[in-house]
Amino acid sequence: MMIDENDLSISHVSDAGSERAGRETVSFPVLVEPAGMYEARSVALHRRRLFGRSVTILELELIGAGAGEHDGTRLPWFATSLPSKGRIAASSKMWRAICLTLNRRPTRHDHVTERILLHHLYRVRVVTVTKDHAGHALPKAAHYSIVGALEERLA
Repeated sequence: MMIDENDLSISHVSDAGSERAGRETVSFPVLVEPAGMYEARSVALHRRRLFGRSVTILELELIGAGAGEHDGTRLPWFATSLPSKGRIAASSKMWRAICLTLNRRPTRHDHVTERILLHHLYRVRVVTVTKDHAGHALPKAAHYSIVGALEERLA
């Protein structure tokens, strides 16, 4: 793992070390204040294995007059990925996001993937993370923002 101090991002280079090895840039956590409702468009989708489970990370870019100085800031939305086999729980964040995006419940004949969430405009709830995974308070300088919920599909 290399830290490039010029652009303040972390670059993770594959252990393979070959020229074909992908290079992935992840921005340092961003704090958006005040937390609340913003308009955002979905720009990227990633699947990762985090904490022993498959997680989908949807990158949303804050846009519009309501974003103010945070216009163009990208924040993540996390949800458990769709299962490769079987049914998805109707109570899951992913199922609710798919229903929100389609504006209806998908039928059994719909071929639904997570990519359906890309390239849409949403009203999102931005929340500030103030505690770590164990519930301990983070120092003020370590607070960061994420998208807590996709509230409404705008386009």
